[in-house]
Amino acid sequence: MQRASIILHYFMKQEATMKKPNRCISKHYELEKEILGEDHPDYANSINSLAVFYEATGNYKKAELMFLEALRIRKEIPGENHPDYATSLNNLAEFYRTTGNYGKPNRCFSMQ
Repeated sequence: MQRASIILHYFMKQEATMKKPNRCISKHYELEKEILGEDHPDYANSINSLAVFYEATGNYKKAELMFLEALRIRKEIPGENHPDYATSLNNLAEFYRTTGNYGKPNRCFSMQ
């Protein structure tokens, strides 16, 4: 799965500069969802990467949804005491900060 993530990140960097969605990214996301299932930690990593892509291309609504979904999965698996959950909280809070939603980061860090 590591190789697939590297390829995904390559395409995301390319597409972020072109400002348009790429079918390869969507296909990778759907395949991973189908193969791993929606509650798999690697799927959460892909969702987080997709959120970063959407943020970079200005699609903030989709980015927020993806960050929230990655957070939900990581809260359940591997759990709130795992560093991946903390990373998701940080990613979401940083997204809110950079998009000017200054009140939302406080909610992220107080989530239980």
